[in-house]
Amino acid sequence: MAALAAVVGYMVVNGLFATPVLSPPWWRIGESQVSSLALHAALAALLATALVHLLSMTTPRPLVFFSWITALVTIAVALWPFTVEATTATRLGSALIYLVIGMVIISLVGGAANSARIVPTPPPYPPSSPYPQ
Repeated sequence: MAALAAVVGYMVVNGLFATPVLSPPWWRIGESQVSSLALHAALAALLATALVHLLSMTTPRPLVFFSWITALVTIAVALWPFTVEATTATRLGSALIYLVIGMVIISLVGGAANSARIVPTPPPYPPSSPYPQ
């Protein structure tokens, strides 16, 4: 879903508004900018899945930690376009795409982790006595 959000965001920003999109410069995947953006989004979703799995095994409230960590990473990635030389429209369009990708990852991975959680049920109250009265 994150890769699909990246493709749709690219089509909206580049196709409808004719604004270039900044793609991550640190690891170019393929020749197409949209495929590179989609594969980066898919990789980010896989990393988020690994993070929520690690947190669910090690922390008492894993979804709170996951939400905070991924929200801060999403904000950092969405602010990245404002640190490079580009037009204002390019910066805003790219930041919006990265923000939407992060929100998709947070909501879908967090929701899947929440539904996969096993919540222990408390014993019935009052506890039944093993001896008849």
